[in-house]
Amino acid sequence: MDFLIKLLKKDYFLKNSEYKLIKDAFICPKKIEIEIKEIEDEGANLALKLSLLSQNIKYIFSKIETSPSIEFANEYFDLLEKIQKILSILIFKHEIGIPDRLYRFVQDFDNLDHYKDYYFREIKNGKYSF
Repeated sequence: MDFLIKLLKKDYFLKNSEYKLIKDAFICPKKIEIEIKEIEDEGANLALKLSLLSQNIKYIFSKIETSPSIEFANEYFDLLEKIQKILSILIFKHEIGIPDRLYRFVQDFDNLDHYKDYYFREIKNGKYSF
């Protein structure tokens, strides 16, 4: 933790920079190193959130599996549809990689409104699981 605090202090990179010979108005090693660290932190945060989202999807599947009818499960399917849309934006618009399990979910649940009956039966029968 102390090292992280040093990294964030303004003068640390200036005093300890490995790039003392770079004299370019468009390249600031200090700013680049800070940005890289921020990207790394954001990536770790995204990985954690995707892991938690996977757990939520699995739980939603279990609720669908125990639903007495498709009408009862509709709200769960609506939630899955919203999750699928957001994940597809991450993948196809922002070109962010996600775990294979979530990628498969995005592909399988594309056009869910047309295949909801099919997936309800498959989930209920244990043939499709997350």
